[in-house]
Amino acid sequence: MTQDETQMKVFSGFTDNDSNLQPFSYAYPQQSAPNMSAGYLYYLPPNKRTEPFIFNEQIWQVMRFNEGVSNKIMRKIMEQLNALFSHYSRLLIVRIDFRSYLSTPNNKAMSSLIAKLTSRLKRRYRCNVGFVWVREQTEGNPHYHAALILNGHKVNHSARVVRLVEELLEHDTTMGFYLPKNCYYLIHRNCTESQQAAIYRLSYLAKNATKGSRPKHTKDYSTSRLAHAKVKLN
Repeated sequence: MTQDETQMKVFSGFTDNDSNLQPFSYAYPQQSAPNMSAGYLYYLPPNKRTEPFIFNEQIWQVMRFNEGVSNKIMRKIMEQLNALFSHYSRLLIVRIDFRSYLSTPNNKAMSSLIAKLTSRLKRRYRCNVGFVWVREQTEGNPHYHAALILNGHKVNHSARVVRLVEELLEHDTTMGFYLPKNCYYLIHRNCTESQQAAIYRLSYLAKNATKGSRPKHTKDYSTSRLAHAKVKLN
């Protein structure tokens, strides 16, 4: 365990079963399918449970759960990835998990934290910052799985992002965080394989399990609302 990892606030009670994934290198020609664009479809190793997800006439492999995944959340994730790729050809994705120390009926603390975090990242790196977070709860207090998406030309490692989270939560008595193993992905607009690895990992956030145990008017997810650039930038 690195020095940075030992300094983090760690909580227990849930795990990202695929948090130890390494980027894979299994690639096979795309099989014929109606209305699918030409190119390559990258598969995960056969021991991983996957199912297809179609977005913009392309097939991607996502995690398979007994309760399924939310198409709505997956679409929102894909929309923000595509929007950011219209601005930058390389993206950094950082996975972070949070736990509320309080039994809260709403997401005000999480929304406020993400707003502060993205605002500081925008000022520091002078770039758009995307995000997605989901609320999950079984027993006890809610926890959140989150991902931040940044310009990979400005920042290419998770360390500085994590230190900023540490600074924001250093004296916070209501929220803690945990950094999953292999928590960041550096993906390229023209590299389908790198995108597939990240999309598979992000699909964990879209699982239907453990969502729904919340007050009626409390959302179980939120994403940034970044628009496509009029002209693609590097």
